[in-house]
Amino acid sequence: LSQRVAAARAKLTSTFAVGTAHTGKVLKRTSEGFVVTFGALEGFLPETELGGASASSIKVGGNTRAKVVGVDGRLCLQLSRKGL
Repeated sequence: LSQRVAAARAKLTSTFAVGTAHTGKVLKRTSEGFVVTFGALEGFLPETELGGASASSIKVGGNTRAKVVGVDGRLCLQLSRKGL
């Protein structure tokens, strides 16, 4: 398990560095935003970070582009569409 976590952390720091933008698939909508997947990694895009896009324009099952603004302790990407 620790090797898997170390590999995930290494991928995060190299590929999904803070400030980089990626296109992912919208997995589900929650009461506070959207869960977006990037292969084996997940991120959370809060409605407050949509950057002018309406929540209704983001469709579950569709793709969306978002910028990495942080990574939490569970290796979940914190996302934003502001500034894209």
